[in-house]
Amino acid sequence: MRRVVLAPLAAAALICLDPGHGTPPAIGAQTEPIGPGSHVTKIKDGGGTAGEAAVNLAIAKRTRTLLLHAGYRVAMTRTGPTFRYGNGGNIARAQFCNVRHAALMLRLHADGAVNLRAHGISTLYPAFRRGWTDDIYAQSLRAARLVQRSLVRATGAADLGLVPRSDLTGFNWANVPAILVEAGFLTNPTERVRLESSAYQERVARGLVAGVEAYVRPGRRLMRSAVRRPSSWTRLRRSSTSGAGSARSTGVSAASNSSRSSTIVRDSASLRRSSSARGSSRGSGGPSTTGALRRVTTSR
Repeated sequence: MRRVVLAPLAAAALICLDPGHGTPPAIGAQTEPIGPGSHVTKIKDGGGTAGEAAVNLAIAKRTRTLLLHAGYRVAMTRTGPTFRYGNGGNIARAQFCNVRHAALMLRLHADGAVNLRAHGISTLYPAFRRGWTDDIYAQSLRAARLVQRSLVRATGAADLGLVPRSDLTGFNWANVPAILVEAGFLTNPTERVRLESSAYQERVARGLVAGVEAYVRPGRRLMRSAVRRPSSWTRLRRSSTSGAGSARSTGVSAASNSSRSSTIVRDSASLRRSSSARGSSRGSGGPSTTGALRRVTTSR
C-alpha cells in the first residue's frame, strides 16, 4: 500500500532536456552576458561542431522516451531542428528549465577538437561562484558524477571525467541543478559514426537515464520497495529570473505543479539573480581547458 500511494511523488520529478544548438544563425551571432550583472558577453550560439545539432536532438528524443517510460515528466528546449524559445540564447535555455522547476537541466552536446584522434565522454558542471552558481553547485556536481559514471558504463567510451566551467551562460543563469554532457567527438571519424548511429544513440540515452535515476532516486535499484523521497533540494522551489517568458513547453508539456503548491517560492526580488547583488560583477574567469585535447570553442 505504501508503495502504491507514494510512487506518484517519486515519479513527479521533471527532467529538462536541452539539446544543444539549433539556433538560427542571425540570432546565434548576437551576444548576451554570461551571468547576471556581468559585463562579459558571449555569442548566443556558435553552431557547434558540424552535424552536432542533429545528433544532440536525436539523443534527446531517445532519452525523453526512456524517461517518460520510467515515469518522469519531461520538457525539451527544442523538439525540432530550430531553437525558438525566448530570445534564442543560452539565458533562454536556462530560463526554460527554471520556470518549470526542473529536478535537473540535462544539456546534451557532442564535442569537437583540433586533434582528430581525441575521443571519449566528459560531463561539464558549473564551477562554484557565489551569487551565480553557489546554490546549484553541490547538486550539479553530484549529478555530473552519477551521469558520467553511467554513461561510460553504458557506452564503453573513454572516460574524460568531469570539467568545471565558469564561462557557460547556460550554467550561470540556471536556478536548477544543471550539467552538460559531451557525448563524444564528432571530429573523430570513428566516434562520429557511432554518434550518428541509432544503436549507439540508444546506448547513450540509456546511460543518461541510468544517471538521472541514480541522481533523482538514490538507492532505488537497491531498495525497490522502499519509500521513495524526492531529493531534499526539491522542497525549495526557485522562482524564475525576470524575462523568462511563458512556461509553455516546446517539447513534452510539463504537468501541473499544483501538487507541490505548498513548496516555498522565493520572492523574485530576493533571488540570487538580482542585479544589485551582481552589479559589481565583471564576468568570470576563462574556460576550463582539457589539456592536449584542445577542444574547439563553441557557445554553451
